[in-house]
Amino acid sequence: MNKIQLYHYSNIDIKDKLKTSFFGNNLYTNHSKNLSKIKRIYFYIDKDKKEWRFNGCQYCYNCEINKIKLYNLISDKLNLLKKYNNNLNGILKDIKKRGYIGIIGNNGYNVAILLKDIKIKDKKINKLK
Repeated sequence: MNKIQLYHYSNIDIKDKLKTSFFGNNLYTNHSKNLSKIKRIYFYIDKDKKEWRFNGCQYCYNCEINKIKLYNLISDKLNLLKKYNNNLNGILKDIKKRGYIGIIGNNGYNVAILLKDIKIKDKKINKLK
């Protein structure tokens, strides 16, 4: 199978699923929510390469998904970046209509955005100092 591992960092103890309904409930996504009402979940693809602000998070959630369900914005075979003038809102609406449940991209880090809830495969608890 063509599975990809995704990593989500949080200080909230989540039991079984990461949910798009949480979108906008923290400092990092609140601004994004004001720009777009499309609910989503942000992930890193490499658990060791993430923005510094997530280094102190208590939980690292690992999820797994079939890569074919994610539109690859890095190769962008449909030229959506050009079509929507790099507007993420337009891109997310388009890929959703095409049957994708998220995207893979790079904002300086290899990332993924999911547009639907996903089951947690594993949870790592970091001991905070």
